[in-house]
Amino acid sequence: TNVGGPDSSFGVWHEQLDLVVSVAQEYGLLIERVHTHIGSGSDPLVWQRVSEMSLELVSRIDSVTILNLGGGYRVGRMQSDAGGSTDLSAVALPVRHGFEKFAAETGRKIHVEIEPGTFLLANSGAVLCTVQDKVRTSERTFLKLDAGMTDVLRPALYGAQPVSYTHLTLPTKRIV
Repeated sequence: TNVGGPDSSFGVWHEQLDLVVSVAQEYGLLIERVHTHIGSGSDPLVWQRVSEMSLELVSRIDSVTILNLGGGYRVGRMQSDAGGSTDLSAVALPVRHGFEKFAAETGRKIHVEIEPGTFLLANSGAVLCTVQDKVRTSERTFLKLDAGMTDVLRPALYGAQPVSYTHLTLPTKRIV
C-alpha cells in the first residue's frame, strides 16, 4: 500500500520542509520530533535508505531530538507469502549504523521510535463465533455466522486469508 509521496494527504512533503521551519520560527514553535512513514516492508536496504533520508531531514532542524520511523513491519500472514515476516535483526543493523554515523558526524544522538503495528499481534488473535444457519447450493455450502466482515476486515480489504480455522463443539445445554 502506498501512503506516501505527492499524491498522499498524509503529513508534510519533504519539499515543504523549509516552509514548515520558517512557520515554526515565525510563531516560536519548537520542532522536537520528525515522523516519517516508511511503509510496511522487510527489505533492509529500503529501511536503511529511508532512515538515511529521514536523518537528512533531521539534520536541517537543530531542535529535533526524536525521529519516528513509522510504517510498521511486514507480517507474513499466509503460507504463500514470499519472504514471510520482517527479520528485525536484518532491518535494525543498517538503521542502527545510520544513526551512529549521524551522531558521530553531527554530535547529535537522535532517539529513534518505531511503530511495530500489527507485527506484534497480527497472527495472535482469534474470532469466536457460532454458526447461525447453513445454506447449500449446487456449488457450495455456506455457513452463516454471528460474525462478519466488520470483525475480520483483512480478507475483504486485502485478499488476506486466515491462517487456520478451528472447529469447537460447544454443549447444546446451557450450563448455569
